[in-house]
Amino acid sequence: MVTDPTRTIASAHEALTVAETMLATSGVGFSGASGGNAVAAGGLWESQAAPPLACLLYAASPQGNSLGMPWVLDAVQDFGIDETGGDQPIPELGRPSWLTAYGLCEQPKLAAPLYSVIAGMDSRLRDSIKITVSKAVTPWLRLGLSADEGAPYLSAVERVAVESFDVHMLDEPDATLFVIAPNTGSVAGAAVALIDSIVRHFRRKMANHQLTHPLLLELDEVCNSCPLPDLLTYVGESAGLGVNILATVQASAHFDVVFGSKYAEALREMFPGTLIMYGAHERHLLEQASHWLGETTRRTEAYEPTGGSRGQSSQFGQAIGWQELLPQSREEAQLLQRGTAGERVHIPDWTEFLALFDQAVQRRIKKAQWG
Repeated sequence: MVTDPTRTIASAHEALTVAETMLATSGVGFSGASGGNAVAAGGLWESQAAPPLACLLYAASPQGNSLGMPWVLDAVQDFGIDETGGDQPIPELGRPSWLTAYGLCEQPKLAAPLYSVIAGMDSRLRDSIKITVSKAVTPWLRLGLSADEGAPYLSAVERVAVESFDVHMLDEPDATLFVIAPNTGSVAGAAVALIDSIVRHFRRKMANHQLTHPLLLELDEVCNSCPLPDLLTYVGESAGLGVNILATVQASAHFDVVFGSKYAEALREMFPGTLIMYGAHERHLLEQASHWLGETTRRTEAYEPTGGSRGQSSQFGQAIGWQELLPQSREEAQLLQRGTAGERVHIPDWTEFLALFDQAVQRRIKKAQWG
């Protein structure tokens, strides 16, 4: 199964949203840790490239020719106009190009900006916008190359069975979708577009009072494989979206590298719960948690080794230090919940977990059998 963002486009608004998401994550996999923010939106060229890219996506969607991202990849590289002049042969009409997308898109607010780029813009500015759009669709170029490499190893039946993901598959309460995205290159942008379309689908269902069950997004290594530009918005609105987010990182400092320091600080503040495992030195989070226990009078005792005398003193301050909340072994973790100092939880070994899981399954089966 493959992901094609054009399949979910049903309106001009949807096309523009998908285009902006693709442009916002186009730097993922290129800038690296030394490049500062890998996820950013609102740049000069991104804002200029969003309407033309939205027009290309709309033209390849079910509202246009339904040819999907393969058509977009071809169209991005060709404006569809004769730029050389002279006695060149007439280009093939209807071939994948910006001009063909203009003809397929019946939305003037998307088509007009695209036409102004290819017809009335300076060639240097036009090429800059083209480069920006090309960078945004690079993840699907890499996916296409991966599919071509694997095609010879698939049988004819398996090749026919490869289909595009339909977000309506998640309308089934028991549906589970596994998304595998490498942490190298730019393919993470494709995962971001997929997750973003899923969240928007559940947001629409919630707004129309059609939500029958919530969705759990488990984003492992979110900064590497799925750096959502709107992650802060989704975390803040998760209760009203019908979408619960479980994000996993090696350290919250990774948020600073990918999203920026201010964005990362807001993420730490807004997640309603955090599980800190052994080896994670999250001083900021633990220090905040210790504040919820308030202040108290702590008595200390000093012992003088030479004379044997003892002295006591009182000090008014924090009830506990944040260091006391640090997990002390691999089987321990500190579960922080907003408004509390959290609690110490047990993290069993995998073999121990399997036994506990089997017991829980057997109890559920017996309960179902006895009604």
